[in-house]
Amino acid sequence: MDSHHITVQKHDQGHSYGLCNPPWGNKVCNNIAMPETTGALLDRLDAALREQDGFVTTHQAERLGVRRSKLSALVRSGDLQPVIRSVYVLAKRKPMPRVDERTYAAWLALDGQRLPWERDEPIVVLSHASAARIHGLGAIPDDLVEMTSATRRTTTFPAIRIHIAPLDTSDWQWAMERRITVTTPARTIADLAVSPIERDYVFEALGDAIEQRKATRGAVIAATARRSPRRVASISRILPNQ
Repeated sequence: MDSHHITVQKHDQGHSYGLCNPPWGNKVCNNIAMPETTGALLDRLDAALREQDGFVTTHQAERLGVRRSKLSALVRSGDLQPVIRSVYVLAKRKPMPRVDERTYAAWLALDGQRLPWERDEPIVVLSHASAARIHGLGAIPDDLVEMTSATRRTTTFPAIRIHIAPLDTSDWQWAMERRITVTTPARTIADLAVSPIERDYVFEALGDAIEQRKATRGAVIAATARRSPRRVASISRILPNQ
């Protein structure tokens, strides 16, 4: 006989209860919620996972009906892997070009309460060396994940540096098919130019931006004016005439 059709009767104080068939999905049997399968849990997370290349945050998961304890169960089953605190990724996924897991997870961690389809204006954007890497400008060491916020913001996450600076809508853009926000190439050069990194790195990134036609002299000067008006004169001197 097919085991799925076996019903076992339990007697309790004169009442007869039929035990559930092997649980599938989110069943309730005898007024007791049966555990969800890993497949059912992943189905709940599917929309966020697809929009974020296999990543999900604890806050997003909770909004989608998957508690932290269930995320831990998915880690134990080998379906998810923790990346940094509060951010998980599917164990089997294709790597994102240009963006490593650490960078993307850090960005998600600081904007992890919104679901991907709720994002319009960014909370933080990748900037400085992290943005240069996304745009393929220069070869700047990026031991830290650098982001810029227009409002004061702090974080306890290690290896993340948040810069507080004006951020006009013309200074950032979506990248990786709307997966992540990043400063424009022109704003990236402006940020690097006013930062304390070695000038050779700035010149290399600037040269790549001009050569690849990702930024113009005028765009860099305009971005610098919005970022730090007093630095416009010094930036103008290092920019090639076009």
